[in-house]
Amino acid sequence: MNTIKRLWRGEISPRERRLPHDSQVKSISGRMSQERDKFMEELSEDGKSHFEAYDDLSLQILSICEEDSFIEGFRLGAKIILDVLLVE
Repeated sequence: MNTIKRLWRGEISPRERRLPHDSQVKSISGRMSQERDKFMEELSEDGKSHFEAYDDLSLQILSICEEDSFIEGFRLGAKIILDVLLVE
């Protein structure tokens, strides 16, 4: 079955790209979690509330940037295909 159909049917999700179990990202993510937990322990309730709001906004920005990169990847792929088809 072609990739576009699989993407349309939800059988492929670019957001679910798998990382190796021993990946550097997983290690850094674990360390970030530990640091976040320590930081949250030190904050007042008001500080925690503000930090959670900041964290949510950061995740929104990250999501927008990832989506834009995904779309730009398709645009770049289409430009490459056009270049190949238009070669004389």
